[in-house]
Amino acid sequence: MTEWTPGHRPQEIVNDLIERAQHTRVTRRWAPPAERVYEHRLPPASAPTVDPMTVLTLRQATRFYRPDGIGQAIMAGVLQAPSAARAALSTAETVPYVQILAAAYRVEGLRPGLYDVDPTGTQATFLLDLPPGRQWLLQDEFAAAPLVSIITCDLPAVAAAGAHAHRLVMNQAGVAAHSMWLAAGGRGLAGSIFGGLIPWGVPLPGFQPGGTRSPLLAFACGFPMSDPAVSPWGTAGGWTGES
Repeated sequence: MTEWTPGHRPQEIVNDLIERAQHTRVTRRWAPPAERVYEHRLPPASAPTVDPMTVLTLRQATRFYRPDGIGQAIMAGVLQAPSAARAALSTAETVPYVQILAAAYRVEGLRPGLYDVDPTGTQATFLLDLPPGRQWLLQDEFAAAPLVSIITCDLPAVAAAGAHAHRLVMNQAGVAAHSMWLAAGGRGLAGSIFGGLIPWGVPLPGFQPGGTRSPLLAFACGFPMSDPAVSPWGTAGGWTGES
């Protein structure tokens, strides 16, 4: 199979992605070189200031961010949300292939770069320096976000487990993304879930369709660029903390 057509079955598409990824000679899980390892334990997560129902009721679709960054405690609150959300699923232990990366561009006191987030969301390991967001994100507003979380999976491992495992992984990726969206909104951030990635713009082995870090969804967040005189949610779809 050399081209994708609407007639191809999902399993054929998955197999084709894996074959293409293997042609790039990336066939195993990647770890950063020892001399570049930088493990950072995040501080305790900040407490939400907006309840989930308010976040859901007042949400808006627009998303533009102020140039200032976010604190590490807020980042911790966002990154720790998927762990609790996935633990509530009966399928959580059967699908260990969901992984989260954090692209930190403007997080206070944290070296800018791409980080591997541990399953609990409490520790981030530096992987590499990031190119400008516009080189790997299709929409400019997401490229301006101080934090972009990417939900990935080990697609060869998922494919080996069968079609049902792939469905479970996609379900859990959605749960992870929406839990981060709710956690961000509860801490005064604007956020959007999206899939417009150009993974080849990030020089991380396995970070490509069919790879060991195959991207599924992404979540961008930051403080909203809003006008409280118009609405506390302004033009960004995020709470500003003002009445």
